[in-house]
Amino acid sequence: MVVSRMPVEELHDIVSAASNLAQDYTRIDLVNKDGLLIYSKDNKGLLTDISADWEVVKSALASGSKTGSIRHSFMEEEEITTFAREAGHFDFAGMAGR
Repeated sequence: MVVSRMPVEELHDIVSAASNLAQDYTRIDLVNKDGLLIYSKDNKGLLTDISADWEVVKSALASGSKTGSIRHSFMEEEEITTFAREAGHFDFAGMAGR
């Protein structure tokens, strides 16, 4: 297993640069296998809140999808949520394999 550490500010800069390519209203969250927010571009609810999109994504993951996009309604607005499950690397199965 490889562990990497970086200041959250640097992660925020990387994510902000990526989201600026799309639109300012892009929301980017990093969650654990239970939907707990580990990182959010908005920096709200870290390590205390479950992602607002978790129920939608959890259903897709339960059906066997490892990556995908889901069109759904959130707070009376149409939203597209894109997700990717950690795939692991070489002999490390990733957290999904645990």
